[in-house]
Amino acid sequence: MVRDTSSLFPGDAWGHLTIRRALGAGPLGHVYRAWDPGLGREVILAIASGATLAEARRDLLREARVLAKVRHPNLAAVLGAERRGGATGVWLETIDGDTLETTLAHVGRFNAREAALIGIDVCQGLQAMHEAGVLHRDLSTRQVVRDRNGRIVVVPFGAGRDAAREALPDLPQPLDDPARGLLGPDGGSGSGPAVADDLVRVGLLLHRLVSGRTDPGTPLRPLADVRADLPLGYIRVVERALSPSPGQGHASARALGTALGTLWTPLPEAPPPPRRRLGRLGAVTALAALIVGIGMVLGAWMTRQAPPPEVRFDVTPEGDEVESVAFSPDGQRLAYTSGGRLRVRALHDETSTALEPPLGARNPFFSQDGQWIYFFGGTSLWRVRFSGGSPQFVAAARRPSSGAALPDGRLLYTVENGASLLVLNADGTSRVVRAQVAGLRMALRWPSFVADGEQVLYSAVDARTGRRALYIGPIAAPADTPDREVMALESNAVAQGGYLYFVRDGVLQVQRLDAGRARLVGTPRPLAGGIVTDPYDEFRVELSVSESGAIAYVGGLRMQRTVRVLDESGHALRDLVAGDVRDLAVSPDGLRVAYERLDPETGGRDIWVVGLDGGTPVRLSRHPAHDVAPTWSPDGLTVYYLSHRTPPGALVSAPADGTGPERVLWIFEAPALPTQVTPDGKRLLYQQEGVQSGWDVWMRPLDGGAATVLVGGPASEQTPALSPDGRWLAYSSPESQGRQVYVEPLPTDGRRWRVSMEHGRQPLWSADGAWLYYHGHERQLVRVRVEGGGNLPAFGPPDLRFTLPLRGYDVRYHYGLAGPGRVVVNVPPAEAPSVPATVILNAPLP
Repeated sequence: MVRDTSSLFPGDAWGHLTIRRALGAGPLGHVYRAWDPGLGREVILAIASGATLAEARRDLLREARVLAKVRHPNLAAVLGAERRGGATGVWLETIDGDTLETTLAHVGRFNAREAALIGIDVCQGLQAMHEAGVLHRDLSTRQVVRDRNGRIVVVPFGAGRDAAREALPDLPQPLDDPARGLLGPDGGSGSGPAVADDLVRVGLLLHRLVSGRTDPGTPLRPLADVRADLPLGYIRVVERALSPSPGQGHASARALGTALGTLWTPLPEAPPPPRRRLGRLGAVTALAALIVGIGMVLGAWMTRQAPPPEVRFDVTPEGDEVESVAFSPDGQRLAYTSGGRLRVRALHDETSTALEPPLGARNPFFSQDGQWIYFFGGTSLWRVRFSGGSPQFVAAARRPSSGAALPDGRLLYTVENGASLLVLNADGTSRVVRAQVAGLRMALRWPSFVADGEQVLYSAVDARTGRRALYIGPIAAPADTPDREVMALESNAVAQGGYLYFVRDGVLQVQRLDAGRARLVGTPRPLAGGIVTDPYDEFRVELSVSESGAIAYVGGLRMQRTVRVLDESGHALRDLVAGDVRDLAVSPDGLRVAYERLDPETGGRDIWVVGLDGGTPVRLSRHPAHDVAPTWSPDGLTVYYLSHRTPPGALVSAPADGTGPERVLWIFEAPALPTQVTPDGKRLLYQQEGVQSGWDVWMRPLDGGAATVLVGGPASEQTPALSPDGRWLAYSSPESQGRQVYVEPLPTDGRRWRVSMEHGRQPLWSADGAWLYYHGHERQLVRVRVEGGGNLPAFGPPDLRFTLPLRGYDVRYHYGLAGPGRVVVNVPPAEAPSVPATVILNAPLP
């Protein structure tokens, strides 16, 4: 017996899924929001009922199963599909955003540049579908969503298109299909659907984005007649996409995306004309020049001078610190970011110039000719000329680490939190050079090239040991190639001119590199000391080395901070300790604070405890590795913390009074950061890095039992905090309108509430659970009242307390709560020095 899927109500089960609410119905079936307990997340469930044509149900199931194997940032992820009781169900990821149709209705038509950028992302998603052997056949502004982070997502269904049409709650009712006149009544341009038909629909989408609403039943108007301000290049690309004639349109979705990309990215300059062959006179001249040259070389060798002296100087930023730095290949130009703004300077100048890119530029690197600077901004890779001008979009780049330009102009960078290492070709196509492989490696980072661009050097975590190391391998090899390890190293490194530059134990060193054998040769030579690596930023070191051997690095943030107690108006009550102190956590009774302090001898961070009424600080950890992120037991007798003594990190406990030894409890499965012990004292709440999803929220028994993921997904959830009664889980996530604070019930059931307004991070609960505090916009300490019982909490308006005194983000929390009316902060000095980039010229090499 086939169950009528229209009769499913909230709480009903469909397989292992639990129905939350109905979203609507289409000609092929019904669509629901549902809860997937296996994934621990809400999904969209589309069910094609038994009344649907059997062929359509088979096509839907076939396409869903194929697409479930495809993961692309511009495709909505298909999470599963199955037949049950004569009905076919498909469930997809939820997307927090609006369809392009909704955006058109609310905002109006797009400009040509924005429409082209959307088109590029749509083409990338379609290309992934086509390479999997699936056509879309129903692409329109209703099947494309822009999420809250700006990501363009295609809902990827063809045969099951009418069911998938309802897979978002805000989809409007269908209009008459404008493609009918171009593709024919069957939706295809020939005897059956083809790739060209999907490309025609991309053309229609691009036409609609810039022209506005399409009148049903009327012929498509030429864009030149609709808008006089459209660039001619955009019009030609769209007209070619709309051509139904074989051979007249674009060859593929990738080709259409490339055509859109070149509208604002100039073509490469033509190569210089070939040299003419030397005639007899030219040959005689060359022979004479060779003889003279040999004589000059011998003379220079016989009268050679001492090597030029080593030169060091600082590049002082306009803001607080240099955040990232890059040298041009010839070592004559420098680019760096400060305060999120990209700045450039010639090496011989004493001043820098800010380029046009807005706030948010990071991790710059130069083209091989030194004329272009590439940088990451938002979820994209951009470039801008060293001489200035408007930035140009290059490619999508979600959650990258850093990049490098190869000698032949190709670009190398990682995406999706290190899930893959890409090479981007000059024509806009890309290839996965290396990928995460289960049981082999994960979290790929910081690529650079060696051996004239034939090999790639990168960092990755060994999936078997959890240890991060440097690997080297041929760029042309398959993506799953198990490369050779060069050395174990927790931070990044740069290969240049037959040498490897790296930081170990706070010292910048250089050592000969035999790239062919993937091994270091000889003894490393120290170049600079006192370099601070940040355990809260994967121990990344800002380091760049030019082909000429010029070195630029950032030593890191070292300063004497003060642990200070303030009232909730921001007035100082008492200073506790001063020194190179970092992250902190207040005990549950509000009487003590645990904090990190840098050991000047080892360069590592250790855990200390001091009373809020003063007294002598007590040291809890003494291991030379970094011990960070202190967390209290509910009874205040034990301090737990993350230790990097064992990769990828160990949970260690120590008596809070310092009278007993440390005890290693267990090793994390991936890079992690503890935040809280649950009120019952039995489990640890922490964030852990996922293979594909950035940071997720986890919970694990302190006795080492099985871990459970509480909140996961494509966003990066951080600093989870549990209410004193254990009922409500707060955390921050960047998935919607910047980083915000959210609250969910525990156990999680898919419901959640956004608490912050403009910005929010680092949530903490008051001891009585009546207030939720967070680090808000413009460094404000904000609190909201939490009221209401039962299953529905109520949150009051934001109450701004004071501006947090902070410097840098090398900590987990910028504040702690010490009972009613008291806040503990880590205060930088009033005249804190800026953090420069240091340049070394003519460095002595081993």
